[in-house]
Amino acid sequence: MLAEELSVIVGAENVITDPDALGGYGRDHSGVSGSLPACVVRPDGAEEMQAVIQAAAAQHMPVTPRSSAVGFYGAALPKQGGVVLDLSRMKRILEIDGRNKKCKMEPGVTWGQAVPALAAEGLMVCGPLLPHKDKSVLTTALEREPLLIPKNEYSEVFLTAEMVLASGEMFWTGTAAGKGMKGRNFPDGLIPGTRLFLGAQGTLGVVVWANLKAEWLPSRDKVFFIACDSL
Repeated sequence: MLAEELSVIVGAENVITDPDALGGYGRDHSGVSGSLPACVVRPDGAEEMQAVIQAAAAQHMPVTPRSSAVGFYGAALPKQGGVVLDLSRMKRILEIDGRNKKCKMEPGVTWGQAVPALAAEGLMVCGPLLPHKDKSVLTTALEREPLLIPKNEYSEVFLTAEMVLASGEMFWTGTAAGKGMKGRNFPDGLIPGTRLFLGAQGTLGVVVWANLKAEWLPSRDKVFFIACDSL
């Protein structure tokens, strides 16, 4: 069975087959109906993720990545059963680089985790209005949600990434593809690749880590209340 093979890869405690637990992975806050997955796998790192995807591909099993505990669009619901790739264990912020205005993180990092960590360094990732604290920061960037600050210098939050393709092959976008260049924050100006995956929501590949554009926090932060009779 595939579940037994996956248990060897990630450990039996990180493979979920209990029907009651699986039910939570077949629904979200969107109202979209999903199917019950055959199992849920919780990898930790690129090697485990790659091995899981290769094992599922060998048995022609669909894989649906899920980065966090909340969803509002039905994008992480398994439409054809198969394997749900739960990325919640991959929640490390790998680097915060104020000089180059970027941060490098895994897909399980949530807004509730990222905001205070970046603020401690005087930085922020420009996101939508009031993102859910339990939602993945990388997923927000991949889904291209409208930004709170609609200015050009805050756009294109998602810079470069390491990914696992559906075939199980490793793939790097932008200049992360070059040896010695992994982690640099140059986007697609020289080497195309990143924009292809924006909006794909895990259908083309699964992110292992990504560099996101960071900005300095404003020196002044003030709340205004403006009343009006109509919009």
